[in-house]
Amino acid sequence: MLDGVLDSFGGISEHQKADLRARSETFARGVEKDAANHRALELAELVGEISHRGEEESAACRNILEGFAGYLRDRPHPEDEAGEMW
Repeated sequence: MLDGVLDSFGGISEHQKADLRARSETFARGVEKDAANHRALELAELVGEISHRGEEESAACRNILEGFAGYLRDRPHPEDEAGEMW
């Protein structure tokens, strides 16, 4: 797929294409190894499954996630408290 995109750009040398290909492969491997990305993808799949059920289901899912995100924003982060001894 990347080769098709690179070929669609005019004026890019084979050396530049090879460099872009190598960089994109390195980036993709990093994304694949990132546990947070895997967790986000799993959640996105669940949200997609729910949202395909309809508007009401999608709205309920959004409300639940927004409520939980708000709760997390308001609660202290453990690393914020690590510096406080007393």
